[in-house]
Amino acid sequence: MARYESIPGETAVIRWWVQGEPYKLFGLIPSSVRLFGVDAPDRIYLLGSDSTGRDLFSRILVGSQISLSLGLIGVSITMTLGFLIGALSGYLGGSFDSVAMRITEIIMSIPGLYLLIALRAALSPFFDPGEIFLLIVVVLSFIGWTGTARVIRGMTLSIRQRSFVLAAEAMGQSRLNILLKHILPNIASYLVIGATLSIPATFWEKLRSVFSVWVWLNRPPPGDSCCRRPRK
Repeated sequence: MARYESIPGETAVIRWWVQGEPYKLFGLIPSSVRLFGVDAPDRIYLLGSDSTGRDLFSRILVGSQISLSLGLIGVSITMTLGFLIGALSGYLGGSFDSVAMRITEIIMSIPGLYLLIALRAALSPFFDPGEIFLLIVVVLSFIGWTGTARVIRGMTLSIRQRSFVLAAEAMGQSRLNILLKHILPNIASYLVIGATLSIPATFWEKLRSVFSVWVWLNRPPPGDSCCRRPRK
C-alpha cells in the first residue's frame, strides 16, 4: 500500500508547460508538453492517489473520456436512426409507415434497464470491459431512437404538406433530395436540441444501469469511467 509523508524543508515547484511523457494530442498530433507539472523525480497529485499510488485526477480524466464518449456515440446513433426512420415513415406513409411504427412500439416496450442487466450478467464472462462498454452503447442506442423517430415522423407529416415540398415534388425532385434539402433543414433545430439534451440523459442512464448491476449482481462496472469509484 502506498503511503506518502511530507518531508520538512523540501518543496516541489509547479511549472507551466513542462516536458513529460510523449502522447498524441487529439489522438493525432505527437507532443510531450504538459500544461503543468514538477521537475523529475517529483510528482504532483492534485486530488491525491489511491492505495496503489495511481493519480486520481488522471483517472477521473480518463473516466470522463469514456463516459462522455458513451453519450456522444449513443446520441449520434440515436439521432441518425431516429431521423432516417421517422422522416421516411412520415414522408412515404402507407405500409412503410404502419410497419415502422409497429416496430417502434415493440422496441419501446422493451425495458432497457432489465435488458442491460441481463446482458451484463450473461456476457461478462465472454467479453472484456471495452467490448462490454461498446455493447452498452449499442443497446442504449437501439432502444433510444424510437422516441426521436416518432417526433420526427410527426414533424415530417406536417412539413410534407407545405408549398415548397409540394413544388419540389411537382418539379420531379427525388425523394432523397426532398428529405435532405427541404425536410431536414426544417427539423434540424429539433435534432440539435434533442441531441444536446440527450447526452446527459444517456450518461445518467448508464449511471443507473451500472448502479443496478452493482447492487443486484454485486459486480463492478467495466473499466474506468465516471460511474466507477476508484478502489482504495
